[in-house]
Formats: sequence, structure tokens, C-alpha cells
Amino acid sequence: MPVARSRPRFSRAALAAALTVVLLIPFGRVPAIATAAPTADGMLPTAQLNGVAFAQVVIGDTVYVGGLFTEARPAGSPAGRRVERRVNLLAYDLDTGLLRSWAPRTNGVVRALAASPDGRTVYAAGSFTTVNGSTRERVVALAASTGGVRAGFHPRLNGPASAIAVHGSTVYIGGAFTSAGGVTRTRAAAFDRRTGALRPWRPLLDGEVLALVVSTSGRSAVLGGRFRTVNGRTEPGSQRVGTGSGRKNLTWRLNTVVGNHGDASAVFSLSSSGGYVYGTGYAYGSAVPHRLEGAFVASWSTGKPHWIEDCHGDSYAAARSGPVVYVVGHAHDCRTIGGFGESRPRVHHRALAFTQAATGVVQKNRVRPYSDFGGRPAPTLLPWMPDFDTGTATGQDQGPWSVVTSGRWVLIAGEFRTVDGVHQQGLVRFHR
Repeated sequence: MPVARSRPRFSRAALAAALTVVLLIPFGRVPAIATAAPTADGMLPTAQLNGVAFAQVVIGDTVYVGGLFTEARPAGSPAGRRVERRVNLLAYDLDTGLLRSWAPRTNGVVRALAASPDGRTVYAAGSFTTVNGSTRERVVALAASTGGVRAGFHPRLNGPASAIAVHGSTVYIGGAFTSAGGVTRTRAAAFDRRTGALRPWRPLLDGEVLALVVSTSGRSAVLGGRFRTVNGRTEPGSQRVGTGSGRKNLTWRLNTVVGNHGDASAVFSLSSSGGYVYGTGYAYGSAVPHRLEGAFVASWSTGKPHWIEDCHGDSYAAARSGPVVYVVGHAHDCRTIGGFGESRPRVHHRALAFTQAATGVVQKNRVRPYSDFGGRPAPTLLPWMPDFDTGTATGQDQGPWSVVTSGRWVLIAGEFRTVDGVHQQGLVRFHR
């Protein structure tokens, strides 16, 4: 069962191949013996922050981070030592560490980040209304080199934004807002990425959008969140729509299997790689039909589930790197996919890795009130489980909130304070 509460206001051959890769790469810097416990040797020096990070985007060798924090410091520095002022945004170089030249400031939380196709601009979305002292209502474009505000991009949203994606010349935004630039837009809108002009894309949703991805072709987008209907049709938790008007619902079989929606359940994150969409969910309180606390992989073209892992314990982000899918959250029981079981006292595993290949089926769930995904395709849980503690920034007893992959790296961000027993606050990287 989750701790988080709604939006934190904040075939054998395939398995053998995947395991070979994992033995060479994950487990931080994976020990030669797959069953060995994670060690601090797997964690690599990374910049730190003093609050919580919700979002990451990578451009070349630079990682841009957004969240709710006021300070950053180098790897190895204790809390309060060698700090530099960073207000909800920072950047670090994968080789050299914290960038002193990139320090934009917002007056509210940053929930989502995206990069322009040319890598020159970082787009941020959240609950802020000013950036670097200039009015920017919940979305802003920043120079990737300097952190300066792009003057020409100035959309206005009347409520929080939680998701952002960029494709071609368009920026897509999702959130809890009901208007953009004074024009009705119910929780999803799109803008010209240079001028900020409002696009005609206007899906109609009855609940908050928490996640958003756009297909490689740019012809469709998948929305995820708390909503139950999309364009007047029952499509709980996630749905694929066209990118013209956004009013056309496209084939998306996943929401007949995973139905997270409402105040107590949602599809929390979405990412995309190749022909697949990767998503995660949370649920708590009263039972919601087809609710998922783990992760799923679905076909872009149809939404048909490629696999589901229904580990108990909310999941907040998923990212693929080759044959491995990394998931962060607070899983505590993965028996239905052949993994670890519930323990007393409860142990949370806050970062996991699974095969990209579907290698088996989900076993019947017998623990209430969790939903039963028995018989669905499932991946294999891999022996990569670095140990994270929890932080205090959100008051929700959580550790990692975000995972992205880039080149040889797995990058995790959140509100944790230690990794594998070593002080490392908010940000960490591993060799993949």
C-alpha cells in the first residue's frame, strides 16, 4: 500500500541475455555475483540538494533538475557545508559536478522538465508564477546555457502544471489548469515552443493530468493522471489522443486493464522508448477496480500491455535502457512476479530493475485490497536493489521520485538522504 497521497503537493533465452547484461551493468556497478547485496561502490559522486527533486532532463553531459529546494552542494559535502544557492532548479555536469553558471530561480515547485529538439532550451512546468523575478505563470523556457528566461515564450496557465513534453515546434502541457492564456483548456494545452502562441490542441479531461508523452512521429500523445473520462468517454487513468485538435481518442487498450483514477489512485508517470510507453501507478484507501501500484509497458500503436509488474507499493517513475527497465517507488511485495515477499517489519525497495522482455506471467494476487493482474505478461525482477532512505521534504516518507537513463548512466532523484548507507542527498547516479 502506498504512503503517498494523491499529488505530492507537491522465453529462457531472452532471460539469459538480459541477466547477462545486468551482471555486467546494473547493481550500481554490479558485483560479479548476482546475489550479492548492493554496496556503496555502485553509487557514483553526484551533486546534492537540500529538499526534493521531482524532475530530470539530460542534454549531452548536463543533467537539469527541478523540484523544491533552496541549496545545492558538491558530492561528499555534509548538509550545510559548501552550499550554493539554488532555488528549485539546478544543473550538474556528469563529469565535473554542479554547474555554477546555471542557477535560475522560481517562486514555486518545479514538477516537470523537457528539452527542445536542438538542446538549446529547457522547459519547466510547475506551480510557480515568477522565474528570475519575471512573471511566468506555471511554464517557462530557459536557456540551457545560462538559465536565462526566453522572453518570447510566455504562456499563462491558471492552475498548476505537472507534465510537459516537446516535439518539433510544439510544447505540450498537462496539469490541473482550466485555461491557457485566458482560453478554455481543460487540463491539457499546447503552445508554439518559440513564440508561446496557443495551439488548437485541446483534449477534454475531467481530472488532473500528471504525465504526458508524445510519439516519435508526433501524431499522437498519451496522457496519464487522475481523470476518468477523456473527450466525454470513459478512459480511466490513461489515454492516447491525436495531436491535431486532441479531441480524437485513439486505440489504447491499457485502460481496460489498468484503471487507476480519482483522488486515491492515478497513473503517476509516463515515459517513452522505441515503440513502447512506460508508466507507473499509485493507489491507496478504498479499492479502485484494476488499480496498479507497479509499472506497465504498453505498445505505442495500440496500448496493448507488453508486460505488467504489480509489486505492491507505489511506483513513481520508470525508464528503459536497452534490455532493462528501471523503476523507483517503495515496493514491499513482489511475490506475484516471483520476487521478494512481504516482511515484518516491512522493508521497502525503492529502486528496482526488470527485463524489458516479457518472460512469464503475473501470478494471482491473494492480498486485499490489491487488484489481481494474474495471467498478464510479466517481466523478470533483476538483482539490482540499491538501498535508499527516506527524506522529510514532502512529509510523505518517500525516497526517489524520478529515474531517467542517459548513455551509460542511471540517474535517480528525490528526497533521500543516503544511498547504500552513504550520505548522498537528493541526487545520485549509477553505471548502467
